[in-house]
Amino acid sequence: MADIQNVTLAGGVTVGASVDMMISPAAAYALGIAGATACMVGYKYLSPFLARHCRIQDQCGIHNLHGLTGLISCAAGICAILWASEEVYGPSLYEIFSHRAPLEDDPQFLKLHKLVPSLVPGLGRTAQEQALFQAAAVALAIGVSLFGGIFTGFVLKLPGLAAPPYEQCFDDELFFDVPYNYNAPLNHTTITTEDSVV
Repeated sequence: MADIQNVTLAGGVTVGASVDMMISPAAAYALGIAGATACMVGYKYLSPFLARHCRIQDQCGIHNLHGLTGLISCAAGICAILWASEEVYGPSLYEIFSHRAPLEDDPQFLKLHKLVPSLVPGLGRTAQEQALFQAAAVALAIGVSLFGGIFTGFVLKLPGLAAPPYEQCFDDELFFDVPYNYNAPLNHTTITTEDSVV
């Protein structure tokens, strides 16, 4: 049941970056299938591989549900930006991508401003330039995330912050005062002999 819930959420995450764009139902369906597949493959193969070989724990499945599908979503968003045109979107294209709006002294801006008085001048970027900025933003986000994760890992390996052994990572008794459970079975074995009971 958890797998069904995760892949259902993965479809929504996958279409997230292009949700305000005009994508066809077939494209939305394809994105949902791609996201659900990536999520399931991540849970089935990638998480165990990372845990076994890299000692990376993803306890909540964030990497599979949001990371992998987020990358697919970013790629879909970049494609949607490349295909976005004023013929399809009209002046609202420049409200979605304000930097694609024409410059203030451009005659096209004056024409558009008469249709949409709230439109503000932009930088006059082309679809290709806007897509490159989007790709650069994704690369920057991944770079900052990697740096932040590596830096955090080094900080947590400092002597005063040493983590417990991997086998004890889920044992609360190392970090909390856990009350004695009187209902738990005893850990010692009762051995009955002829002479005594130990």
